[in-house]
Amino acid sequence: MTSHDGVDAYLDFDAVERNNGLIYIWGLLDYKTKDPWDNLSSSALHELDCNNTPKRKRVISTRGYSGNMGAGELNISSSTHGDWEYPRPGSLYTFLTKKLCSP
Repeated sequence: MTSHDGVDAYLDFDAVERNNGLIYIWGLLDYKTKDPWDNLSSSALHELDCNNTPKRKRVISTRGYSGNMGAGELNISSSTHGDWEYPRPGSLYTFLTKKLCSP
């Protein structure tokens, strides 16, 4: 868990899935105040591409909840694959790709 600007971030390392150099991991953001869509938390399924140099990531599914920690009503849900992004040096995603893409 990490915290920044009133948002606590969690990653589910126990549910990591691997498939041909792609890694899938769920993350949860828990907000102190509601976001613009009236969510107090949101979850996202992230796809990390360990085959690419430099490593890249994208979000392939998101959900927003009316309560904290994924509780309450489901306010929003999307399964659209986002564009590939390249993590900034020193970012959480750079740490994740180093940790999860290592043999």
